[in-house]
Amino acid sequence: MIDSWGFWVFFALLILGLFSFAYLVVRYYSNPHEQRGSVTLSVVLTLATSLLCVLVIPVDVGVLSATVDPATGKRVVDADVVAQRVTDVETLYTVLFMCLVFFAFIVLPFFFFYAEENDDDTTSKKVCGALKYTILFIVVLLVLFIVGVFATRQPGEEWTKVIFNTGVFASALIFVVSCLAGFGFLLWIFYTSHGMTSLPVEFIKPKRTFKTMTLDMSTQIAVVRERIRGIQSRYALTRIPWDPKDKDDLENYKRDERRLSAQITLSQDVDSNSFFNKCLWCFYPLRWALGLLFILLTLMLLFSNVVTSVDKGMHSNFNDGYVLVNGPQLKFNPLDRLLVASAAFFPLDLILLSGVVLFLFFCTLSGILRLGISLLFINLWKIRARGTSSHGIIMLAIYMTLVILALNASMLTFAPQYASFGSQTFLDTDGTVRPCVLDITAKPAANGVCTPSRLAIFFNQATIGHSFFAVILFYGNWLFVFFCLVWFLYSVLARESRYSSLHDEEEDVTAI
Repeated sequence: MIDSWGFWVFFALLILGLFSFAYLVVRYYSNPHEQRGSVTLSVVLTLATSLLCVLVIPVDVGVLSATVDPATGKRVVDADVVAQRVTDVETLYTVLFMCLVFFAFIVLPFFFFYAEENDDDTTSKKVCGALKYTILFIVVLLVLFIVGVFATRQPGEEWTKVIFNTGVFASALIFVVSCLAGFGFLLWIFYTSHGMTSLPVEFIKPKRTFKTMTLDMSTQIAVVRERIRGIQSRYALTRIPWDPKDKDDLENYKRDERRLSAQITLSQDVDSNSFFNKCLWCFYPLRWALGLLFILLTLMLLFSNVVTSVDKGMHSNFNDGYVLVNGPQLKFNPLDRLLVASAAFFPLDLILLSGVVLFLFFCTLSGILRLGISLLFINLWKIRARGTSSHGIIMLAIYMTLVILALNASMLTFAPQYASFGSQTFLDTDGTVRPCVLDITAKPAANGVCTPSRLAIFFNQATIGHSFFAVILFYGNWLFVFFCLVWFLYSVLARESRYSSLHDEEEDVTAI
């Protein structure tokens, strides 16, 4: 078992790794001709902070699991030490969530509207124009905070006192984050479910020959050139100013034309080089093995989701926010059992959870690459490697942040015991060592021994105190499973589109 300081050392290394990872993602997809340092910095900070909100869970669980000997169910540290650890983790969560709210409502909207301003305007004029629209988001944020102060429902059950033992500001912050996570669930259902099924299938599908790929790219480049001619003819005989969107589209199509021309040349060279061709085919078994691994991981996540959702339907109710107050009753949740067992051997649970989070991150990214960034089913931006505008990068950061907040809340479904208590146990009155539970009135022996994670306190207060979020979380996870099945059938049965400017999108995801 690592001492408490060890958790924070690993956490500091994790922060460094996440910022590096976020920077690579942003650089890879940003258009180098449009790249602005301020946009890059804000997007990197947003992505890294949102990922930290998930990967801080092992630290949250670990510092509290270390207070109890799981073999005996007895507390091994003083109550003052436990209280200090709880305060430290709670402060960390508060800072992270405040930063996310600040980025989502102020920083990213400001830079989005700043990029909308005319390039010929002065900096002060562009700043004023961006602030004019950003103020609307600030007003919405203030309204949500005010509503959060008065709209939290506090039930009178004894076991809920621990959950609702927070201040007014914390309650308002929980409401704001719950609203963001609620929107994130829509994206989680649509994009992540698509990526979880299509990405593994893409890995195990037989690869096309270079001759077939060349024919496809020839068709694609003809379509691209036709679209370039269509845009240019629109302004050829008139003096009307160019629409900024048409300018962006023309630049992207020209970039696609250059890329496709280079790919056709490369494909013809590779096809003529039989030795290199054979070497490439030697790597396909590895790709196939990764596809199988991703399929197994997808099945484990879906099975864990279904098990906990059934458990909530059987042993919880709407008034309790679908919270498993007596712990999971269905014990065959594979992800939960794996993480609980590894929680006593930190950083093993951090490594396992990091793998799951990165898999879901790339699944969501894969879904966005394929489906594009849409609003009300209107496709607004395409994400391209080294070809995404500043608007597209900012919207990608917003979408990924909302999805990761939804993942944060879903951890109490994927791994309810681990996310709530880790490896903590208590010695029951009959002499049996049992996993910790929230309902200390039903299990009084757990009082004074079991300490819920701050993640469980945060999102359980959200589901119990705000009925809309309980409904979104419970039924949203069922919709997530349903959409996974729909996208899986689509991935297996649908033919590949003859034209897509994201022809190599899966290679974009795996190349980072």
